[in-house]
Amino acid sequence: MGIQIIFERAITVHCLEPAIWSQYLTYLDSTLKISTVALPVYERAIRNVPWSVEIWCDYIRSLERYEQLHKEVLSVFEQALAAGFGEPAAYLELWLCFMII
Repeated sequence: MGIQIIFERAITVHCLEPAIWSQYLTYLDSTLKISTVALPVYERAIRNVPWSVEIWCDYIRSLERYEQLHKEVLSVFEQALAAGFGEPAAYLELWLCFMII
């Protein structure tokens, strides 16, 4: 729980840093492994750093790992497509991520 509090403090100050969100989400997925904790953090992350294709892909993989409905996975994928990435390659990465799951 202490590590989670440290991450929460870090994202409060640095909410626009994709690397911090990514580290926090990796911790939640690899250590806690609780969907009711991790998925809301993913939602917060994509609200704060919607340009991070890596976080979108991790979110989609996480939905699959936590056995969420395909309808939910598809909805997140569509939100990601509408996010407006700066590089065309990001859309390819997102598409490949979605196809692999």
